[in-house]
Amino acid sequence: MNGMSEEDLYQLLSTSPAITALVGDRVDNGDLPEGRQLPAVTFMYVSGRNLNTLHGGFTGHSHNRWSISVWGKTYAQCKELQQAVIDTMAGHILLAIMPLHERDKQLYRFALDYSIYE
Repeated sequence: MNGMSEEDLYQLLSTSPAITALVGDRVDNGDLPEGRQLPAVTFMYVSGRNLNTLHGGFTGHSHNRWSISVWGKTYAQCKELQQAVIDTMAGHILLAIMPLHERDKQLYRFALDYSIYE
Protein backbone atom coordinates (compact mmCIF):
# COMPACT_ATOMS: atom_id res chain seq x y z
CA MET A 1 0.00 0.00 0.00
CA ASN A 2 1.45 3.33 -1.04
CA GLY A 3 0.19 6.79 -0.16
CA MET A 4 -1.03 7.88 3.22
CA SER A 5 -0.14 5.30 5.84
CA GLU A 6 -2.16 4.45 8.90
CA GLU A 7 0.42 6.32 10.98
CA ASP A 8 0.09 9.39 8.72
CA LEU A 9 -3.69 9.45 9.00
CA TYR A 10 -3.54 8.84 12.74
CA GLN A 11 -1.15 11.79 13.14
CA LEU A 12 -3.38 14.03 11.03
CA LEU A 13 -6.54 13.18 12.97
CA SER A 14 -5.06 12.93 16.46
CA THR A 15 -3.21 16.26 16.28
CA SER A 16 -6.01 18.30 14.72
CA PRO A 17 -6.98 21.02 17.22
CA ALA A 18 -10.60 20.90 16.00
CA ILE A 19 -10.84 17.14 16.59
CA THR A 20 -8.88 16.94 19.84
CA ALA A 21 -10.98 19.75 21.32
CA LEU A 22 -13.97 17.39 20.98
CA VAL A 23 -12.49 13.93 21.60
CA GLY A 24 -9.19 14.42 23.40
CA ASP A 25 -7.05 11.38 22.63
CA ARG A 26 -9.94 9.14 21.55
CA VAL A 27 -8.78 8.49 17.96
CA ASP A 28 -8.39 4.81 17.09
CA ASN A 29 -7.34 2.77 14.08
CA GLY A 30 -9.93 0.05 13.49
CA ASP A 31 -13.17 -0.69 15.30
CA LEU A 32 -14.51 1.36 18.19
CA PRO A 33 -12.97 -0.20 21.32
CA GLU A 34 -15.44 -1.81 23.73
CA GLY A 35 -16.52 0.67 26.38
CA ARG A 36 -14.84 3.63 24.65
CA GLN A 37 -16.00 6.98 26.03
CA LEU A 38 -17.77 9.13 23.42
CA PRO A 39 -17.35 11.19 21.36
CA ALA A 40 -14.60 9.37 19.47
CA VAL A 41 -13.09 8.94 16.01
CA THR A 42 -12.08 5.68 14.33
CA PHE A 43 -10.59 5.08 10.91
CA MET A 44 -9.67 2.15 8.72
CA TYR A 45 -8.06 1.44 5.38
CA VAL A 46 -10.64 0.21 2.86
CA SER A 47 -8.81 -0.24 -0.44
CA GLY A 48 -6.26 1.23 -2.77
CA ARG A 49 -4.76 1.06 -6.19
CA ASN A 50 -1.46 2.11 -7.65
CA LEU A 51 -1.57 4.56 -10.53
CA ASN A 52 0.14 3.28 -13.65
CA THR A 53 0.77 4.59 -17.15
CA LEU A 54 0.98 2.63 -20.38
CA HIS A 55 4.54 3.73 -21.05
CA GLY A 56 6.12 4.07 -17.65
CA GLY A 57 4.35 1.59 -15.41
CA PHE A 58 3.96 2.54 -11.78
CA THR A 59 3.96 6.31 -11.31
CA GLY A 60 4.83 6.26 -7.61
CA HIS A 61 1.33 7.51 -6.81
CA SER A 62 -1.83 5.81 -5.63
CA HIS A 63 -5.47 6.37 -4.75
CA ASN A 64 -6.40 4.93 -1.39
CA ARG A 65 -9.81 4.77 0.19
CA TRP A 66 -10.17 5.35 3.93
CA SER A 67 -13.27 5.30 6.08
CA ILE A 68 -13.31 7.70 9.04
CA SER A 69 -16.13 7.24 11.55
CA VAL A 70 -17.27 9.84 14.04
CA TRP A 71 -19.15 8.59 17.08
CA GLY A 72 -21.28 10.47 19.60
CA LYS A 73 -23.94 10.12 22.27
CA THR A 74 -26.14 12.67 20.50
CA TYR A 75 -26.82 13.59 16.91
CA ALA A 76 -25.61 17.17 17.51
CA GLN A 77 -22.36 15.96 19.06
CA CYS A 78 -21.78 13.65 16.11
CA LYS A 79 -22.50 16.39 13.55
CA GLU A 80 -20.05 18.76 15.26
CA LEU A 81 -17.34 16.10 15.16
CA GLN A 82 -18.19 15.29 11.55
CA GLN A 83 -17.54 18.91 10.59
CA ALA A 84 -14.22 18.90 12.47
CA VAL A 85 -13.10 15.86 10.46
CA ILE A 86 -14.27 17.41 7.18
CA ASP A 87 -12.31 20.58 7.98
CA THR A 88 -9.22 18.55 8.92
CA MET A 89 -9.43 16.46 5.75
CA ALA A 90 -9.76 19.49 3.44
CA GLY A 91 -7.74 18.83 0.33
CA HIS A 92 -8.76 15.17 0.16
CA ILE A 93 -11.76 13.88 -1.78
CA LEU A 94 -14.84 13.16 0.34
CA LEU A 95 -16.67 10.36 -1.49
CA ALA A 96 -19.64 9.79 0.80
CA ILE A 97 -21.13 10.40 4.23
CA MET A 98 -23.17 7.50 5.57
CA PRO A 99 -25.34 7.75 8.69
CA LEU A 100 -25.04 4.54 10.72
CA HIS A 101 -26.94 5.45 13.89
CA GLU A 102 -28.25 3.06 16.51
CA ARG A 103 -30.78 5.34 18.15
CA ASP A 104 -32.10 2.67 20.50
CA LYS A 105 -28.59 2.46 22.02
CA GLN A 106 -28.09 6.25 21.93
CA LEU A 107 -25.14 5.70 19.61
CA TYR A 108 -24.75 8.06 16.70
CA ARG A 109 -22.23 7.52 13.92
CA PHE A 110 -21.34 8.92 10.54
CA ALA A 111 -18.86 7.11 8.29
CA LEU A 112 -16.99 9.47 5.97
CA ASP A 113 -15.30 7.78 3.02
CA TYR A 114 -12.29 9.52 1.52
CA SER A 115 -10.19 8.96 -1.58
CA ILE A 116 -6.67 10.09 -0.82
CA TYR A 117 -4.29 10.67 -3.69
CA GLU A 118 -0.65 10.31 -2.81
